[in-house]
Amino acid sequence: MNTLLRLHRFLLLLALLVPFAHAADTAPDFGMPAGTLVVPDGMKVADVQQAILLAGSGRGWAVKDKANDKVVLFLEQSGWRSTLTLTYDAKEIQITSDSGKVDKKTNAIKKQELPSWLRYLKQDITRHLGQKAFSK
Repeated sequence: MNTLLRLHRFLLLLALLVPFAHAADTAPDFGMPAGTLVVPDGMKVADVQQAILLAGSGRGWAVKDKANDKVVLFLEQSGWRSTLTLTYDAKEIQITSDSGKVDKKTNAIKKQELPSWLRYLKQDITRHLGQKAFSK
């Protein structure tokens, strides 16, 4: 009887944990963390999005997706393929990168750090945020 009770408790615990494990598996994966930018005080979320879009388009990035709290940028150049996901609010911008060199035989991406692209994009976003904050 004791073994049966343990088995029952184990199955109950398992039934409670399975939905949480599945939820973690279905969470979106935007890639590897690639940095955070601080947003100046008093900025509106729309201004943050505009700074990201201006910086991205100015550097040749294509906008793949745009929402109220996320922008996805894409760039393919010189054998590199990069997708950056920038999630943001009025306090900070978090950047994740799904980027690397493209294997010419398999067309798969060999995950690697970006060249200087990300550094320049961050500088441009910061500049656009600063210009907007200064103009207020």
